[in-house]
Amino acid sequence: MSMNPPPPPPPMPPGYTPYSAGPAIAGGRPLAEAWKRMIARALDIIVPGLVFGAVGAAIVLSDGDDAGFGGFGGDVSLGSRYAIGIISLIFGFVYTAVLTKVAGGTPFKLAFGMKVVREDGAPLTWKDSILRWAVSGLTPLIPVVGGLIALVVGIIGIIFLFSKPTRQTVSDLVAKTVVINSR
Repeated sequence: MSMNPPPPPPPMPPGYTPYSAGPAIAGGRPLAEAWKRMIARALDIIVPGLVFGAVGAAIVLSDGDDAGFGGFGGDVSLGSRYAIGIISLIFGFVYTAVLTKVAGGTPFKLAFGMKVVREDGAPLTWKDSILRWAVSGLTPLIPVVGGLIALVVGIIGIIFLFSKPTRQTVSDLVAKTVVINSR
């Protein structure tokens, strides 16, 4: 009776590693789960939105709002509306693009143990981070149809998040980034 060694295990499919439950990028780091990304994104919109909403309300009320609650903000000056828009743009840029470049993600992505990296696993450059932000951060500024474009891009992004093996949204595809589990 000869003792033949067992056959070697079949090779892992491309993009999979022995310790991940799903697709991975270069270096074998597992991609973040779609549901985790959606929750973090929702919180990254809601929490800062509440803070900025309070700031916007303060600006509107300081402008002598005489319309009452029924027409809240209806008589706000163009200067105040412009100030709110500029502050919103700067806040969104710092919260998303700057924090993603400097820390590897927005606060809730980091809290959920995720990090944004380039497709090859390398850290983001400023260009990567700004491109990623611009897809959703600048689209609402397009006159008349900006909000609709942002909504369509968001819906397509959700579809891509659940259907693409790399779990890349439209922002990820434009900037050539992926979101990985960092813990």
